[in-house]
Amino acid sequence: MSTNMKGFEELFLARLEELLAQRHPQLALEVPTSGSRARGPRADFVISNPKTGSAIAGELKGGKQGQHLPFSMLPQLRALREQIRTDHPARGEVVVITTGKVPNLVRDGLNHDGIAILNVSSPEEGAERLNECLDTL
Repeated sequence: MSTNMKGFEELFLARLEELLAQRHPQLALEVPTSGSRARGPRADFVISNPKTGSAIAGELKGGKQGQHLPFSMLPQLRALREQIRTDHPARGEVVVITTGKVPNLVRDGLNHDGIAILNVSSPEEGAERLNECLDTL
């Protein structure tokens, strides 16, 4: 199934909302809008646990955008990681969910920086794989 980026994002977020309601009602989902960019890079979504102060910020790359993750993306993801760790000092993590291939150089950079990569075939698989990270949030 070919899904463009907007379609991938919408399907992923819809499945993620269902998953949070069913399995993690204590977690809060924030989907920043284009007008909410107060400072620094903006994640596609942030899931937080108000009790623990922990959070996971996610970057979605599906459709044509997911076909290749450029090396130039690393500084943006590093800045996002620093921002989420500043906003959530208890535990702030970043995860990239992509439908495409991740070049070894990019994968090495993300691994070095502690940024998780979930390589998935569909938005539904992305939400299910992210669920494993949410159990410890």
